Amino acid sequence: MAQAATFTNATQQLEPFKGVKKVTLEEYFTSGHRTCQGCESALIMKLMVKAAGPRTIVLGSTGCMYVANTTYYTTPLHLQPALRFLGWEQGSLPETERAAAENFSVPLWPGIAPAIQERVVDVVAEAVDAATGVAAG
Repeated sequence: MAQAATFTNATQQLEPFKGVKKVTLEEYFTSGHRTCQGCESALIMKLMVKAAGPRTIVLGSTGCMYVANTTYYTTPLHLQPALRFLGWEQGSLPETERAAAENFSVPLWPGIAPAIQERVVDVVAEAVDAATGVAAG
């Protein structure tokens, strides 16, 4: 059986905990992320942040937690003001620009309030109506 490890960093030492009864009830990994309810990566992140405490910033390599929680830009990165110095212009990366123009990201997450759900549905229906000329509702 593996022994529980103690994690350390430059500012704190995290003691291992055994069992969920020892974990704080306070939530630091809160709604607004885009992972599915019950996502194992989200549950692991949730427990890790609980163990680390409220002043924790998590950095990691690109993986599903970062893809699931990323805002997808409607303006391609090569056309973002911060990257203008690279010299890319409209039409430089046509497939990237096409994908960005077709991108659709819906702000939904576990625990979203019913009023916000209704607003999201209304806005999506309006967008579909405007794009197709056919009432979605």
